[in-house]
Amino acid sequence: MLPVDHIAPLPKKASMEQGACLGIPGMTAHRAVNVAGPIGGRTVMVQGAAGAVGLCAVALARRAGARVIGSVRSASDKPTGLNSGAHEVVLSDSELIACVRTVAPEGVDHIVEVAFGANIQADVELLKQGDPSRAMPRIMPLRRSRSGKWCSKTFVCSFWAATISQRKQKPTRRGT
Repeated sequence: MLPVDHIAPLPKKASMEQGACLGIPGMTAHRAVNVAGPIGGRTVMVQGAAGAVGLCAVALARRAGARVIGSVRSASDKPTGLNSGAHEVVLSDSELIACVRTVAPEGVDHIVEVAFGANIQADVELLKQGDPSRAMPRIMPLRRSRSGKWCSKTFVCSFWAATISQRKQKPTRRGT
């Protein structure tokens, strides 16, 4: 149950079937954007920014105060990524790394990933390197299915890809 002030009516042009499907991509995107801590003031890349999870992730990251770079598969998807709130949208092609480097020369702090197996090399290349006092760069992929394949229809798990500059922090206990 939710408090009434947390509920919004469906737009008139949305069907009940569409409304029933909103939760899963939204919850998945929320977890991928926020699971590693605050992102305000950071650069977040959303791979697949024109998809259901990507659209939600772009909007949530922008609302949280991040600079958002979205990647899309085709030029016709660029307006979709921009309209959802991305500051920049680049094509997910052989020029992806170069294009992201032109808008984020130092790299990105956080990546929301929907095709982990396909994008891991680019993701690692794009993660910001350097100052270990900054929060650990991270990639938040969707978890593996039982078959061992990366599954885009499941919730995010805590998978961390860290750079060489990662500094492990010890958890603290409340009251100590």
